[in-house]
Amino acid sequence: MSNRNLTDTELNAISEVLNISTSSAAVAISTILNKQINVKVSKTMMQDIGEINLVGYDDGLVIACSYKSGLLGRFAILIRKIDIQTILNLLMNSENDDINDFTFDEFSLSTINEIANQMLNSGSSSLSEFFSIRIETDSPQTKVFEGRGLISETLDIDDGEKLLYATLKLDINGLLSSDLILLFSFDAADAINKLMSYNKEVKSEQNTSEVKQVKEPANIKKPEYNQTQNLRDEITVDSILNLNKPASTSGRIRNPGVKVQETQFPNFSEGVDNSTFNLPLLKNNMDLLMNVQLDVSIELGKTKIKMKNVLDFAQGTIINLEKQAGAPVDVVVNGQLIARGDVVVIDDNFGVRITEIIEDSNFLLNKKY
Repeated sequence: MSNRNLTDTELNAISEVLNISTSSAAVAISTILNKQINVKVSKTMMQDIGEINLVGYDDGLVIACSYKSGLLGRFAILIRKIDIQTILNLLMNSENDDINDFTFDEFSLSTINEIANQMLNSGSSSLSEFFSIRIETDSPQTKVFEGRGLISETLDIDDGEKLLYATLKLDINGLLSSDLILLFSFDAADAINKLMSYNKEVKSEQNTSEVKQVKEPANIKKPEYNQTQNLRDEITVDSILNLNKPASTSGRIRNPGVKVQETQFPNFSEGVDNSTFNLPLLKNNMDLLMNVQLDVSIELGKTKIKMKNVLDFAQGTIINLEKQAGAPVDVVVNGQLIARGDVVVIDDNFGVRITEIIEDSNFLLNKKY
């Protein structure tokens, strides 16, 4: 187990993949914090877990992650306590700079976990687009650092086994400049490397194929189906881990002889003759829907409040709604506004008297209010 390693060329390929993923993740954090954020891989190497320098991270958090589809293996993100405090201060628009007063509570852990989840989803989406396969991660789990044993448990590795160590330079608009640590199990790092190798070989074959097509005489009929170009649709996790060369084009592929027609849908616009719906069979089908239950809600009003104000909510807090007194309430069915009305009292219950029906055209076209 411990003698497994990756070459410098393979590590550079993995760094390229990580830069693609982290760049997309930086955009996700920028949206959350409303700050310009840059994240870049500065170093990748294979190291024994006992050789990793964890000074400064031993009071921080370990975010445990794993791939769900497209890739295999586990990885972890290590972040310092002071960096977490800075991120939360930016998120909450707070100015608490005393690290001694900051402790990890349920709110801070869940907030960092959600930010990590947004980062992973964004990073996975960019990799899915780059490799043309679906790559997903499981929901992350954020834990307080408790020593190297927690890392071994998170990555499911044994003592003495090498892992991939990567440092990320994180810069938040000049407000924070720090390093994050990424740790990958060998299986995860090796899967990324093989997928990258496969991607380069497929592109090389595609380029070769395009050159051959240019050189072919005009009177030679070109093949109707490019097998190499569509091999990506058949990639599986097993094929990635057992990959030594591009899969044979004689494998399972789509049938190019199948004729595909566009589906024709009826037009529900105004002025179009929909007399077809008067047929007995369609009437019976519509009758089947009459007993379907729908969620009906009455909305008194809405407003937007900053998170820091929500956290200040207490018994007796008054929330101002963006609606004038006496204005009709909205009747919403399954998220669609269909009517407005006045609030009435029937015995001991509230009710709504319908005063306005929203136009059918808006409802059919599914216009949001």
